[in-house]
Amino acid sequence: MDHHQHEQQQQGLGEALGRLRSAMAPEAVARAERLGRINRAYVRTGRDKQLAAAFDSLVESALASESGQSSKRRALFVVGDSGSGKTTAIQKHISERREFDAWVAEDGEVVRPLVSFEAPKPLTLKLLATKALEAIGYKLHGHIQENQAWDLLKRQLRERRVLFLHIDEMQHVIRGNKEAAIQNLADTVKSLLQIPGWPLHVIFSGVPSLAKFLRHETQLRNRSLVVRFDPLAFPEHATLVRACAGRIIESDAGLKAEGVLEDEVLHRLIHASEGAFGTLIQFVRAAAEDMLRSGGDAVTPASFARAYRLLTGCPDSQNVFLVADWLSVEPANALASLIEEYDRSQEGSR
Repeated sequence: MDHHQHEQQQQGLGEALGRLRSAMAPEAVARAERLGRINRAYVRTGRDKQLAAAFDSLVESALASESGQSSKRRALFVVGDSGSGKTTAIQKHISERREFDAWVAEDGEVVRPLVSFEAPKPLTLKLLATKALEAIGYKLHGHIQENQAWDLLKRQLRERRVLFLHIDEMQHVIRGNKEAAIQNLADTVKSLLQIPGWPLHVIFSGVPSLAKFLRHETQLRNRSLVVRFDPLAFPEHATLVRACAGRIIESDAGLKAEGVLEDEVLHRLIHASEGAFGTLIQFVRAAAEDMLRSGGDAVTPASFARAYRLLTGCPDSQNVFLVADWLSVEPANALASLIEEYDRSQEGSR
């Protein structure tokens, strides 16, 4: 998307939201603005230090080429389950680093040193190359062969002065691809890290199956850094979850936390989110939103129960924050009863 298209999109969004605002009650507008600030707040953990160190390594490696040679390790793999918060963390770190800010070259061209995009699904070499070309702002016209697309991408990365590439959801490389196809893709990825005269560094992010890609490809593993976003567990992460939940409720939302920072509730929260940090943050924010909407001033275990019901669609008998035997509840099966009822109704209609 070029600058003009971006401006048009923002103008259209402003008009659409302005119309929405005019149709809402003043108290709803005020609540929406407050929720926007709550959702914008970023919750930092020890993983941010690891990610910052990895980004430092990539940036300094790129600059090292000016005085000698870049590091051999020009790839960063960020691996974690869906909902672990890895994409949000990457985007936050990218936005905070001046090294990734766009700048204007002497020829008037706007340069983006870092370009981020999501891998296509299903993932093929040609699709990956064309998606990358589109992300860096190059418009393809007509048919192009796979090898031509990759040659063109490497030239465009140099000409557009892109030093860093972030490819999200890279686990698509694993799904449905045979070993030969994975090896071919690995070879192509390695070629991106070896563009003559250009120190491109690449960030790959995805779910843990992406680690199979590294395990399969020794040379690529030896050229990479890895940051893991491991699942939360109780009691190991109770202190971290207590601090994060307390901050969201008390500092971000300006509410009181009543009975929700105790061990049992924290354990239920970790179980409900299946250990996914990003999902856990969403649950806490939803509980705060529930209380803001009801006009109360304190988040309670009942707030979590209502938020969990709304976010998962579960019946009360499967609500992690209501039942006594909550450890036996499988959060992934929240909609199982609804599906079973539908299946029975379909069988009865035959």
